[in-house]
Amino acid sequence: FERDDDDDDDDNNNSSTSSNRKRKRLMRLCAVSCMCLKFYSFAAYVALCFIDRRTTATALDNADDSAATVENGCIPKKNYSPPSSLLSDAMLLKGVERSRMCVSTVSTFTATNVDRVFKSVNEYMAGKSVKAILSFQEEILL
Repeated sequence: FERDDDDDDDDNNNSSTSSNRKRKRLMRLCAVSCMCLKFYSFAAYVALCFIDRRTTATALDNADDSAATVENGCIPKKNYSPPSSLLSDAMLLKGVERSRMCVSTVSTFTATNVDRVFKSVNEYMAGKSVKAILSFQEEILL
């Protein structure tokens, strides 16, 4: 009985193919996980910006010039305006609404339809309000 070397090559090719598929599946899973983490972090940032904007506006509305201070110890001015004209309240609110919708899509379809998740996040990031928020963030960091 002689051993057929071609069978060994087929086994090696099958295991190599299987290994490549597993590697690609693992790489895709890692990419989806990283994308989800970054997206959820950005969506949380957008929501916190909106909350900060609303609480600052409320604090300024309720403040009298003599005694009121904001958390950082500065006396608020009645004519306070955000540091950037690029990010209006309406634009920020639209970003929050779009974040909420996209978070819903991502959380619903991450396990079942990853392509839909990627499409949703790409459309979200291409939106006008998100671009304005990203410009605002860059302006703050500079």
